[in-house]
Amino acid sequence: MPIALDVLLPLPIGPLRWLAPYREDGTQEATVETQVGRRAVVPWRGGPRVGVITGAQETSGTRTLELKDAIDLLDDAPWLPAATTRWLLREAERTVCPAGVVLAGLHLPGLRVELDHHVRILAAHGPGDAVADDRAYDHAHDRADDGTWRPASELDPERLEALREDGLLLERVTEALPSERVLVPAVPASDLRLDDARRAPQRAALALLHDEGQASSGRALAEAAGVPVATVRSLVRNAFARYEARPRPDPGPPAGPTPRPWPDGSEPEAGDPTDGGPPPTWIEGGTRSRRLRRFVAAFRDDLRSGRSPLVLAPERVLAEEAAAWLANDLPVVALPADLSAPERRAWDRRVREGPPAVLVGTWGILAAPLQRSGQ
Repeated sequence: MPIALDVLLPLPIGPLRWLAPYREDGTQEATVETQVGRRAVVPWRGGPRVGVITGAQETSGTRTLELKDAIDLLDDAPWLPAATTRWLLREAERTVCPAGVVLAGLHLPGLRVELDHHVRILAAHGPGDAVADDRAYDHAHDRADDGTWRPASELDPERLEALREDGLLLERVTEALPSERVLVPAVPASDLRLDDARRAPQRAALALLHDEGQASSGRALAEAAGVPVATVRSLVRNAFARYEARPRPDPGPPAGPTPRPWPDGSEPEAGDPTDGGPPPTWIEGGTRSRRLRRFVAAFRDDLRSGRSPLVLAPERVLAEEAAAWLANDLPVVALPADLSAPERRAWDRRVREGPPAVLVGTWGILAAPLQRSGQ
């Protein structure tokens, strides 16, 4: 049976329902069991919008006529932990607030990514044929309807929506990787053809470019090779080197917090479980440092069992303070509040692939890609 997805957008609304996207062979790209927490791209007000799947279910054939198709799925596995997805819905119900507002409040960069959107038209239309509301399109469009994938930006938005409504369009979306313009060699190192002595500066610059593979700019290459900028420009002008766009590598994860000594008076009181024993379930009174320090033993037990406990702070300053204190005793990975999308991907990769650690941050920490979280 067809599969429908409940998708939550970071807008003041609740989850809305779309049909799971279809592959080129006519099958859907989704199964009910693996959808919650994945990101879905859906059509929203004339363009693609990224949301989080909060539910999936099989639906009847007649019901599908009332639903629009989702455009694509961005992830092969849940992007948001299932526990966080359930918490979003519960928190929305508890606060009588649209779930999309709760999601937007997490400020997750993965919902504001640039997208590469490509489409393939399934049927060509002659210049006199009508589409949807009998709008006719010119020969230039018709000649392009050859069944190849092309950027969605090449189609008029109204025509794109008409083809989508008629089921004559296949779409695919991927995250647009950040790119940078770099200078690269245009010929093999053995084909320099710069033999005379006057070309020695060019040979030096080009040899260095081959050794490095690329340069951030012509000026940077000139400074590194010790030659005038005009020498590098001549390499480009004579097709020995060229500029091209290449993917910009993701930055490394942010540095860990610098340990800050626990304040005086933060030592647990007599009788507290500071070394083993059952962890505290509710703590009242005392300073922030004393309350937090009572959890150190429980956090240590979580880490030994391969779990990464989460410490959620209501404010950025309090999160930084807690991370610095805990770093005295435990491995800590803090989530800065102002990460860009590439930096957040690097942070997620550190959490996903690195050893267990105490994760500290504000509300965005709830989206940490954990398979096993501490209790």
